Amino acid sequence: MNFAYATVVTIRPVKKGECFTRENLGIKRPSVDGILADSYESILGKKAAVDIDQDMHLLYDMIEK
Repeated sequence: MNFAYATVVTIRPVKKGECFTRENLGIKRPSVDGILADSYESILGKKAAVDIDQDMHLLYDMIEK
């Protein structure tokens, strides 16, 4: 059985190389995959590894290493 959790999502499109900010990231529930909401603060300031559409659940491979 899968459980739904609050996860980090884009609230507007994010271009490759753009920094994640409070203006382009938010928290949404429910989701069964994606980065948990607890990690929101640690993602801020990191850069997108790919172009990401609005309302997408963020995955770790979407963040530059």
